[in-house]
Amino acid sequence: PRAVAICSYGDMDISTITELPEDRRAPVTRHLPGMEAYSFAKKELDKGRRVFIVHPLVEESDKNELKSAEAGFKKLKDTVFKDYSCGLLHGRMPAEEKEDAMKKFSSGKFRVLFTTTIVEVGIDVSEATVMIIENFNRYGLATLHQLRGRIARSSHKPYCFLTGEVTTADSRRRLEIILSTSDGFRIAREDLKIRGAGELFGTKQHGKMEFKIGDPAEDFDLLVSARQDAANILRKDPQLQKSQNRRLRNVLFNNYKKKFHLARIS
Repeated sequence: PRAVAICSYGDMDISTITELPEDRRAPVTRHLPGMEAYSFAKKELDKGRRVFIVHPLVEESDKNELKSAEAGFKKLKDTVFKDYSCGLLHGRMPAEEKEDAMKKFSSGKFRVLFTTTIVEVGIDVSEATVMIIENFNRYGLATLHQLRGRIARSSHKPYCFLTGEVTTADSRRRLEIILSTSDGFRIAREDLKIRGAGELFGTKQHGKMEFKIGDPAEDFDLLVSARQDAANILRKDPQLQKSQNRRLRNVLFNNYKKKFHLARIS
């Protein structure tokens, strides 16, 4: 959601790709109990496919009951998935071990990979067609969408299963959205509505943006029009020195003069 806001407000040209690459399929996404998801995954494994099982934590915590990648790996590799080779991948592993785990999963030496959101981007394993996301309510919409994109890398039908309880109104809304669409643009806008983009000039990474009029999430077309108007004004008067723009300059400096230095941080 923050990327949507920054790109929309920033000095950028935006290109929109609305089609999937040839032979790609949108994942079938379902909310299921864990054992049902595991049973389906085994059927796909028997067809020669591979499976991701994604956890919100690396290790178990005394502070909550969320499933961890290490605990899931230890428990399920010798029970539910005892007939299949299993591997573990998470961000705390040494680089050599992470690379080795991915190579073994890509080659098929590992058929099931227990992991975390480290696989959110940059993973391309065409035989991986099932993803089970444990405790789905611990992830934002953008992350859920990115994760299930890892199993849409071939012509095989992909399946994404979300496990865990609906705990809040926001988690219910996220579930409804992720089950109903694979449109990344709609998902990003809905995520923007739920989480907010935070401050454009500041350090707050989420929450509602401070507008007296309008809502960037609801009034997106108006936002695009306003951005074009702002670009036209700055093209004709970059320093806002003309008489018709002085009031605008004064408001801008009064509101953001203490935060302009943040624009220099890349």
